[in-house]
Amino acid sequence: MIPILTSLLYAGSLLGFFVIPYAADNWGRRIAIRISWAIFVFGVGFLGFADSPAMIGMGQLLMGFGCNPAITLCYSFLN
Repeated sequence: MIPILTSLLYAGSLLGFFVIPYAADNWGRRIAIRISWAIFVFGVGFLGFADSPAMIGMGQLLMGFGCNPAITLCYSFLN
């Protein structure tokens, strides 16, 4: 069960790499970064109050969805 829950972080990252750049192209990088970090914070909060493996998996998925694309966007925003 632990490897599956760990891999959800990377699955969320993969999903985020498809959705967040689309939002950055259409709405701007600053808004996309804010949306991405808001999803990450929600995932961390969800993970903090998790009491079942399903909730842990959802928190991991949201954390990956929000964090990794935001890091890439921050580099392109600063350049």
